[in-house]
Amino acid sequence: MGRRVIITGAPGWVGRVAMDVVRDAPGGNAPELILSARSDRSLLHGGTAVEVCRTSSLPGRELGTDPLVIHAGFPTQDQVEVMGGGAYIAAITELRATMLEVISRHGPLDLIYLSSGAATSVERGVEVAERTQVYGQAKLDDEAAYAEAIERTGGRLCIVRAFALSGPYMTKPEAYALGSMIMQAEATGCIEVRATRPVRRSYMAIDDMLRIAVHVVGELEPGGSATFETAGEIVEMGELAARVLGVLGADPSAVVRPPMDPDAPADDYLGDPAVVRALAARAGITPMPLDEQIAVTANWLRAEGVA
Repeated sequence: MGRRVIITGAPGWVGRVAMDVVRDAPGGNAPELILSARSDRSLLHGGTAVEVCRTSSLPGRELGTDPLVIHAGFPTQDQVEVMGGGAYIAAITELRATMLEVISRHGPLDLIYLSSGAATSVERGVEVAERTQVYGQAKLDDEAAYAEAIERTGGRLCIVRAFALSGPYMTKPEAYALGSMIMQAEATGCIEVRATRPVRRSYMAIDDMLRIAVHVVGELEPGGSATFETAGEIVEMGELAARVLGVLGADPSAVVRPPMDPDAPADDYLGDPAVVRALAARAGITPMPLDEQIAVTANWLRAEGVA
């Protein structure tokens, strides 16, 4: 890449994968990374200590010409309940103001913003839990604010609405269906699925997502924005549990689940796989198949002693 790449939320799941993706990008010129988080700290990544600055300090730093900003640092959905809705919105608003100042001072720049499938749910008026409503609306507000700022400054913006992801550096794996299933399979050889209605998800490797986003933002005209939703093979949770067991060498039939309610509406939380396949083809990327995603995620969790 040869230019400065700024990654917010560097200690998190997306931030750590982003470090690997931009460093391994073709072209031979390793970019200069500026990493940020809520506070100054040192971070061990790939066996090397790297320095992380406060995100609030980014507007006053030297970011160079035409930087790429991967904005993946924000309070996660679970923090809505931990912090309380009012405090959560205040924190998001403060962070948004910081990033808008970065765009204003250092534009034109390329921005990849990690949004969420929760934004799609709220946008479509889907009935969701209160914390998802707060989180999804915050994401929508971010998207609109960044799109307006990028258009005004002549930068380029790729919004990624992430639904179900897989891959290394997964944080809090017990909070994600795939991570939880891998942990159950490794610990007991069976997986419990509690849902009594169809629950469909569509997993995408997190590094594939970021590589596509880098390509998409690079295709845009100055002032332009594009949005895509993550997607892959669509799988029902019972089938996913069986696939996890099979990939990990256990009995795929060892799935424990209560009887299904034939009248219950399906819970579908996913993007359009056809759109992602088309974007991947343009970027020269072959999306990672689901079984390989399971294996890669499980191998990392094992290496970390989590599974």
